[in-house]
Amino acid sequence: FSKATSNDVPVKVIGYTSASNKDFCIQTGLYDNVVTYDDILETNEKCVLIDVAGNGSLYQRLQPKLTKALAVGNSNDISEESSTFKQFSWIGTIKLMMTFMGMSNWFPSWLNPQLELFFVFDIMQELKQELGQAKLDVQMDAAMKEFVDAIITNKWMTARTCDSLESIQQAHVDICKGNVKPSEAVVVDMVTAAKKSKN
Repeated sequence: FSKATSNDVPVKVIGYTSASNKDFCIQTGLYDNVVTYDDILETNEKCVLIDVAGNGSLYQRLQPKLTKALAVGNSNDISEESSTFKQFSWIGTIKLMMTFMGMSNWFPSWLNPQLELFFVFDIMQELKQELGQAKLDVQMDAAMKEFVDAIITNKWMTARTCDSLESIQQAHVDICKGNVKPSEAVVVDMVTAAKKSKN
């Protein structure tokens, strides 16, 4: 989003997604190009992969084109054997373990694997040291407001409010089965649901 709304970031952003979500991603206008997981990336340029889906086969296919790959998580129904985390090299695994042990300040210069974990808490700590907490809070609040305003103005999203035990259970089923549209935000109101269940 920051890249799409600023001319100060001279990079091309390509969105990888499932075939069912491709049209939505295109409609947002946030990507220079949108391709599905089965498509071949037509570029001779070196790339950085930010992997939210945890798709190990995608990483394997793109590996020769990558200077860096950051694994954020596993948001899809992908088995452990097929996940991106299974592709970690021994260096990446050591860095992963050190990160979870809170030893990120001890990283030697050679500990720079092609594929590694994107650990947001370390990034936030670096930004806090660079900018200071007050300035960081102001910038984050401004960026979030800009993003939310864009969602509302462009009507990218609709909200489904779940404020009963039945609606929350149904939302859980829909999410697990992949039946929630990318344009739909599921808002769970546990307080109201709890009050309704007592009546």
